[in-house]
Amino acid sequence: MNAVIVANGTPTDPVADQKQVPPGALIIAADGGADYCRALAVVPEVIIGDMDSIKGNLEASDYKDAEIIRHPARKDATDLELAIRLALDRGAQTIIILGALGGRWDMSVGNLLLMTLPELKTIPVKFIDGRQEISLLTGPGNAVFKGQPGDTLSLIPVGPAAIGVSLQGLEYALENETLSYGSTRGISNVLQGSQATVSLKKGALLCVLIRANG
Repeated sequence: MNAVIVANGTPTDPVADQKQVPPGALIIAADGGADYCRALAVVPEVIIGDMDSIKGNLEASDYKDAEIIRHPARKDATDLELAIRLALDRGAQTIIILGALGGRWDMSVGNLLLMTLPELKTIPVKFIDGRQEISLLTGPGNAVFKGQPGDTLSLIPVGPAAIGVSLQGLEYALENETLSYGSTRGISNVLQGSQATVSLKKGALLCVLIRANG
């Protein structure tokens, strides 16, 4: 089952984001993300959070059929983390997250680092913000990124060094290399064809695909 979580960030391209919602997906709004659902022309099945940022009326027709799960304002997790854990509880096998970036940097960084949760190790998670798609690759493993020639793929080590990095289909190839934590060596690589492959033996890489033409 696919789950789409709509967060309360600062989206850049609702039209592009709307195309990323698979048919039949479980749609969960994280608090104020319910308002962004209107721009996406989707109806959330569940709205979860402390309800401090939602601007729309929960009794309005847009939300009247949604399951409302309220949490206290004083809590130990963000609304997005609560939404992710709910998606896992409901059996999600893939998770797409929309509207989670922009605005507050603390929230944006914290949102992205949610991909390192142990519970998500076997669950594909993708953050989408207009032309940008962000995912996490943990080793040992590999990932295939599909796009067009000229698309940008940046690889950012998360935590300890990313060891055994090999790249195919990119302008700057690597073979069994190490990307040190804090290094920008993996930034702004470029797809040469319709896809690129990233392999990793140990560690984690934040992978950012930026489509040149949307």
